[in-house]
Amino acid sequence: MASLSPSAQALVTDAAAGKTCRCGYSVDHIMVSAEPEYSPWGNFCVLFMGVSTPPIKLKFICRSCKGHLMSTKDPKILESFI
Repeated sequence: MASLSPSAQALVTDAAAGKTCRCGYSVDHIMVSAEPEYSPWGNFCVLFMGVSTPPIKLKFICRSCKGHLMSTKDPKILESFI
């Protein structure tokens, strides 16, 4: 989770305390990625205009087993992904 600010990383780690995927990876492991979800207008801006918009939701997914560890709509975490 190198793209998160230290305060946002602490929030994510606290929210997902004890949660692991089938592989045994936790949210702060290198094999777990944050996949952003955008609103329809946000998708349009990102895809066609090249403008960065904040996501409306983040899903933390294991890249190995595709296991879903957690989702968040916390504004403090979302602002780290603009």
